[in-house]
Amino acid sequence: MATMNVTKRNHFVPQFYLEYFADEDGFLWVYDKEGGEPREQQPVNTGVEKNLYTITLENGQKDDSLEKWFARLEGKTKPILDKLINSRARISDEDKRVLAEFMAFLHTRVPRSVEAAAEIGVALAQELGQQLVTDSKRFERLYNDFVRDNGQDGMPPVGEARRLYRKLIEGPLQLNRKVALGTSLKTTDVYIAGFLDLHWSVCDAPSGSPFITSDAPVTSIAIHKDGMAQFGGNLIHPNFQVSFPISPDVALYLSRKPRQARWRVGKKCVRELNRRAAYMAERFVYANLRSDLIVRLVRSFASTRDLGKIDPEEARRVFRERGFLEETR
Repeated sequence: MATMNVTKRNHFVPQFYLEYFADEDGFLWVYDKEGGEPREQQPVNTGVEKNLYTITLENGQKDDSLEKWFARLEGKTKPILDKLINSRARISDEDKRVLAEFMAFLHTRVPRSVEAAAEIGVALAQELGQQLVTDSKRFERLYNDFVRDNGQDGMPPVGEARRLYRKLIEGPLQLNRKVALGTSLKTTDVYIAGFLDLHWSVCDAPSGSPFITSDAPVTSIAIHKDGMAQFGGNLIHPNFQVSFPISPDVALYLSRKPRQARWRVGKKCVRELNRRAAYMAERFVYANLRSDLIVRLVRSFASTRDLGKIDPEEARRVFRERGFLEETR
């Protein structure tokens, strides 16, 4: 059987995009939430993970179709970003559709979103499991059906099986990373529609105030009436906003409030969008220069490394209210 030529190094942040933030020597400055001094790094070695998008087929071969599909989408997107960066162009409706798809996948394909999907999957499994073990009759019926259909010898009595199952769901659980990736990618269409429903603006940074980016470049945020910010979702919120820096000089800003199609923002706006980018970063922030101001900004959000992507109790409450167990009866 012929060996497929598989792309092993998968950029979850596209290399062409990172090159927009490189300095004159072709290097990025990388800031790490886990500490240490900023370091210079080439885009080709940044935002990359081995076999992140590679799947193993039933015949044992590796398939990198997803990586190749992303490459085609990036090929359609680059000329649009080049135009926005190098001219005073505005976004056409056709460009907007391509950018919405690119940004939505960039939002769902990065490790931060994959981890969020994994946490949601674990919360769902724990809630369904907890409901199941408290419904003794249903557990006994399902268990007896499983033993009958699979012809398993030496299975424990139903009471012991229920005790073991309870112990399992109360312990630490992990969702397979490929499954989590697939779960995250399945939400992409929702983000595409959500992004297209917003008003789009191209923001030009003032001199001396560059935009920064990160290993989760598309920042989505819902700002509540009390001023609290919810990162990463809630597309239906009346104050849902999205920011996407496309170079140190240019960023896209999406919101429900109509704004100018292209406008020069002030330093205060750049600082706020950079704060959002630093908060949203899973671990690394990228910039075209070394700056003590960026060092302090990244360090101020270092604690996000220890935060979960979701509130598991809130997620389980939502699952209960939506009757997930009833759907599986």
